[in-house]
Amino acid sequence: MLFFNNKRSWILCGITFLAAGAVFPFLPKQIPVHWSSGMADGFAEKWAVFLFPALQAGILLISQIPGVKQWCLANKTGMEGNESQYYFRIFFIIFLLAFVEGLSIWYVF
Repeated sequence: MLFFNNKRSWILCGITFLAAGAVFPFLPKQIPVHWSSGMADGFAEKWAVFLFPALQAGILLISQIPGVKQWCLANKTGMEGNESQYYFRIFFIIFLLAFVEGLSIWYVF
């Protein structure tokens, strides 16, 4: 019952947005987004720091659609009828995106 709702996921999404907004003014115009052999070889504009928080919000909004939730709970997705498992999986995805966002911000600074 720990993950029976998305409140924790929304809070984590908000924290990720706040972290991205807090570092945005201090970022260089180009930030690394891809590395190969320890060297950055792909770059994006600094607004890209908001992509993962936006992806988190999108996932959370889609997960609120009743048809999506019912489909996941009714079909062979490994969580048939288990609403707690549904919310845990969503939280885990949101947590992983927040973790990668945090690592990215840490690497740039």
